[in-house]
Amino acid sequence: MLAENIKPDCITFVGVLTACRHTGLVEEGMRYWESMAKDYKIEPNADHYACFVDMLGRAGKLNEAHKLVKSMPMGPQPRALGALLAACRTYGNVEIAEEIAEQLFELEPENTGNYILLSSIYASKEKWNEARKVREAMRKRIINKHPGCSWVETKSRGHEIELKN
Repeated sequence: MLAENIKPDCITFVGVLTACRHTGLVEEGMRYWESMAKDYKIEPNADHYACFVDMLGRAGKLNEAHKLVKSMPMGPQPRALGALLAACRTYGNVEIAEEIAEQLFELEPENTGNYILLSSIYASKEKWNEARKVREAMRKRIINKHPGCSWVETKSRGHEIELKN
């Protein structure tokens, strides 16, 4: 793009950060992150933060990702928090996972994935009592995971369609 004198926009940077996170190019992703605001005057939005947090998390840089989530000008967003919680499961970080899960439980109280992730993190550390408590909290909120079932809402008609795997 630069060779063709095409100025990158915010969508370009979502694509570039996504590519960096999936290929493990953390240092390059960090350079693009800094360049976005400094060179192109593009303020990162929630999607940029989610990509960057996920990139750091996949690389095991949980403390850096945690700091970034705390510094988000729009406040912590579910996608960034979810990416960090998933990284906590990968790397077995219970301390950060507990804090992030509490925020997710407030922002998305009916998202079963957040409860299941935290429960899995506890189970991987053989903290069976904590894992049980998370599952009980999920049940108390009358949240049930429906295996093999997805919901799609069509915008044009507002109908819900059940897709079974």
